[in-house]
Amino acid sequence: MQIKNLENCSKQQLYKAFLSAFQDYEIKVDMSFEQFKSITWSKDFKPCLSVGSFENEELTGFVFTGVRTRKGSMSAYDIATGVTAGSRNIGIGSVLLEHLLVTLKSAGVSNFFLEVLEKNSAARHLYEKYGFEICRRLECFWKDTDAVKKQPMPETGLAIGHDSSAVKDLDPVLFHSFEPAWQNEFATWLNLIEEHELVTLSDGDKVIAYAIVHSTGGTVLQFGIHPEHRGQSVEKQLISLLAERTEAEKMRFINMEEGSPLCAFLREQGFNNDINQYEMVYYFK
Repeated sequence: MQIKNLENCSKQQLYKAFLSAFQDYEIKVDMSFEQFKSITWSKDFKPCLSVGSFENEELTGFVFTGVRTRKGSMSAYDIATGVTAGSRNIGIGSVLLEHLLVTLKSAGVSNFFLEVLEKNSAARHLYEKYGFEICRRLECFWKDTDAVKKQPMPETGLAIGHDSSAVKDLDPVLFHSFEPAWQNEFATWLNLIEEHELVTLSDGDKVIAYAIVHSTGGTVLQFGIHPEHRGQSVEKQLISLLAERTEAEKMRFINMEEGSPLCAFLREQGFNNDINQYEMVYYFK
């Protein structure tokens, strides 16, 4: 077995290994090659700072790593970790993680984030063994888009817009009741802006609420409301407008912070909570 980075792997090779690794995952992974490329690279995937295990040049295990600057420091994110079906239970995951931590530290990374399914205690304990800490619990929600559309849309008197330039300079800390997870950050949206629909609500020339949804996938990337305007009417109008802007059968909110007002609102609106995760972080010293 050889461990090396992924910069010489083709996208097709990465995709093949990804499908093999996740063919029996708890969450069904049914992803086209184009979807795989979009989702992976939108999270700032860096092949040179990702690692894989190889047998006779065949990729048998991997950690796809995203890297971006957050709050002035270089941060890394585990986009996906997997071992192909025929190569499990021989310790590849541990070897990859050990190698990756050394690689990221040498590159000047300050912290390394990942998510692990709440029910996957084996994986969580493995990460804790290597020094990862749980920083928060994240909840995921879904609801049939048609059911959202059938709910009456409140009239708030706010102007509806779709101009992306109106939100690029907004302060996400102010508009969100919690810090968005990596896959929901502005940076992810800007990397894949052509696949998303934006809705803004404005009072005069001032944006007071906005939301971003994937036009075909139905995943809500961001849902932000200025603190002075938070209330059921604005949230309900945003939800209704998003349902009109996506072709997906289901609307999904992925990785919402437990205990946040948004989680409470989604439950009130009949959204189903099905999958929960722990966000974990490793601090390099």
